[in-house]
Amino acid sequence: MKIIIFGLGNFGASLGSILTDLGHEVLGVDSNLHKVETHRSKITNTICLDATDAFAMATLPLKEADLVVVAIGDDFGGSVMITALLKQKKMKRLITRSTSPVHESVFTALGVDEILHPELEAAERLAQRISTPGLVESYSIGQEHQLLELVVPKRYVGVKVAELNLKDRFQINLVTIIKRGNQHAGQAGLQPLGSCSDFVYQGTTLEESDVLVLFGKKSNLKKFLGE
Repeated sequence: MKIIIFGLGNFGASLGSILTDLGHEVLGVDSNLHKVETHRSKITNTICLDATDAFAMATLPLKEADLVVVAIGDDFGGSVMITALLKQKKMKRLITRSTSPVHESVFTALGVDEILHPELEAAERLAQRISTPGLVESYSIGQEHQLLELVVPKRYVGVKVAELNLKDRFQINLVTIIKRGNQHAGQAGLQPLGSCSDFVYQGTTLEESDVLVLFGKKSNLKKFLGE
């Protein structure tokens, strides 16, 4: 994909670098020359340009872009102006970053369909990891369901999958088991994950460093975690 990212702060630069590593053609745009130079080697292309200027904006290859991301977080006026100009250009897909309820209400009024809340999302995930021992990651799916990556609780180490009986006891599903070798379970959120199988075999014995991938209603997952 051809992607343009406006704003090369911590979030925008990280996003651009990751997308570049994934094989996408990324153009990073920022009015700060230092940021442009700093991230030049990590992003496909970078350019120093004041995107709040309609004439400067017109020099960018917007028509060729499959996706445009406004990743600016510390300049409310600049973010809104750039978003408004991009809406006029009728981009194929436009994603903007919101840092406050006011920010989001303005973007909603502009007709932006995809609004990011990276700080809020990161805070929510961190809060869940702090509150839930062994939690590696969690993903909300719809309003009622959730997918959890959880280091196997100590009470289940040495237990076979069939003995868990998760469907009958908690109405949740074990999607897969991620095998992480001998990595320390207490470092779950910091360690690289290992391999997993396409199917969960009932005779598999759970090991200390295994990560369970669980799916179900949030209320049922909460019962399992609180057991």
